Amino acid sequence: MLILGFLFLGVIAGLAAGVFGIGGGVIIIPGLIYLFQITALIPPHELMHVVLASSLASVAFTSLIAGIVHARKNNIRWPIAWQLIPGLLCGAIIGSYIATKLNTEWLLYMFAGFLALLSLRYIFNWQSDTTYPVPATPIMWLVGLVIGSLTSMLGLGGGVLIIPFLGLLSLNMREISALSIVCILPVVLLATLGYIVFGLKVHDLPRYSTGYVYWPAVLPIIITSTICAPIGISIAQKLSVKRLKEIFGFILLFISISLFILG
Repeated sequence: MLILGFLFLGVIAGLAAGVFGIGGGVIIIPGLIYLFQITALIPPHELMHVVLASSLASVAFTSLIAGIVHARKNNIRWPIAWQLIPGLLCGAIIGSYIATKLNTEWLLYMFAGFLALLSLRYIFNWQSDTTYPVPATPIMWLVGLVIGSLTSMLGLGGGVLIIPFLGLLSLNMREISALSIVCILPVVLLATLGYIVFGLKVHDLPRYSTGYVYWPAVLPIIITSTICAPIGISIAQKLSVKRLKEIFGFILLFISISLFILG
């Protein structure tokens, strides 16, 4: 039954990624929290660590596929990517280390609070039409450090954090999407590795875990999310962008409130 739950979660995450154009982490993390809590599979004090690590591992695969596609189509502005990636990688290590030291309840509340803020952005369509030139390399390193740390700590992937920043620069949407994928991919991979390394000495994790990554959850999610993402894209083409953002915002707000109640 638990495997069926993971498969279904992958379906929802894939559809959400296709329909709303956002990484699956915001869907995968609440789903894993619920599934792990009702089955008591994970010790409560390690719950969020396993959830975040498994979410990152799930997102890494789909990000890799998308990155290869963008590279083949020459959509990637590599000079900008190389400005961001060093800070992002340092942030990934720092964020995964800090997350393993934080109380799992604090991590849950941090993620729920982040979802609440993100939901308001979609509901009220908060965005700026002003664009700016690409900042100097030291500033890009600092931006990468902050985004990499938060991505790793919150178990996110995709463009939830980096796309709003890239949207301020003089780039078209194809370039923003491609840069988001290629910049976040090494962060997700390194953050996943960090959760594996920092979790190797933890002895009360379930079987088939590598560090904090629980593979019986990761593999089913990868399979069904990969299948369902193209279906979500087809659905999105039939709905207005404004209505999609509003619907997604209310979904995120509902998930955020639910997590605060569960915590």
